[in-house]
Amino acid sequence: MRHHKDHLLREDIDNPEYEPIMKRYSALSEEYAQVRHNLENSSMKQQDMQMKMMGLEKEVSHRMKIIEQENAVDS
Repeated sequence: MRHHKDHLLREDIDNPEYEPIMKRYSALSEEYAQVRHNLENSSMKQQDMQMKMMGLEKEVSHRMKIIEQENAVDS
């Protein structure tokens, strides 16, 4: 699409193909921007979830140590 757009810009704007291709290029550019935005959001959510998982794993590890210490004292 970019190639067609660049080619048409070099030619006469009165070319009958100009407007449909420019509309399609515009629509594809908007769709691309939306997909990129969604990927960035997904990436941020994944990083957030990873941080939460690490926090939960740390908490579980801490609680397991407490349980082990309590079991050692009871023995």
